[in-house]
Parts: sequence; C-alpha cells; structure tokens
Amino acid sequence: MSGGFAFTTPATAPAVTAAQGVTFTPADVADYNTVSGTVSVTVLSSPSITTSPTNQVVAVGGPVNLSVTPTGAGPFYYQWFRNGGMVLGATNSALTYSSAGVTNSGVYYVAITNAYGMSISQPATVTVGTPQLL
Repeated sequence: MSGGFAFTTPATAPAVTAAQGVTFTPADVADYNTVSGTVSVTVLSSPSITTSPTNQVVAVGGPVNLSVTPTGAGPFYYQWFRNGGMVLGATNSALTYSSAGVTNSGVYYVAITNAYGMSISQPATVTVGTPQLL
C-alpha cells in the first residue's frame, strides 16, 4: 500500500469538546475509496479565571480568605504571590490566614497553570490593621 491521502475538517476549530465530521480522500482514487465519518475532538485549553480574589480589610487576628476559580483543562497548579514575591507553600486554589497579622497586608495574586498554559488573576489588596485605624 503506498500513496498519500488528504482529509478535510470543518473550517473552524470547535470551541468545546464535540463530535466533528471528517472526510479522508485518498490521493489514488482509482485504488482506494473516500471515507467519511465522525471523530471526537477534545479541546484542551489553558486556564481561564472565572472568579478572582477580592480586596479585604480585616482587624489584626481576623481571618483572610483569598480564592480563585479557574476553568479549562485540569489538573491545575497554583502559586500565590504577595507584593510580587512567592508565598511559600501557597499552592492551592485558596489562601487562608486564620489569624492575620499586619505583615500579611499586601497585594496578592495567583498564577494558575496547566499543561496548556497559564493565567494570572487580578490583584487583591489585603489590609490588616487595628480596628480604630481601619
């Protein structure tokens, strides 16, 4: 068996996972038949953020809860940042301080990655202080 073949697919790629029609046309139509059928096309995409962390103002000793919600092809990997530096060990979709101190104040964001790319959340400002100053 020798020779090549050409195949045609829809003009635009699907935005979501779906069945797509495809036609295989052999270069040698005298010896081979054209075959049409359906294949399943799985669209794998980089993360997209649907919910970013929000600004928070809390008293010293109060809780801080930052979270993010991604869509796209998992699994997802997370890394939180404060004032541009990595927050060590903060590798989940949520970052929580059960008893925040003034040193936890800052601008936070999270980078989310998967096998297909990366997305960075909008920043959230966390202000921790004494109640009379807030």
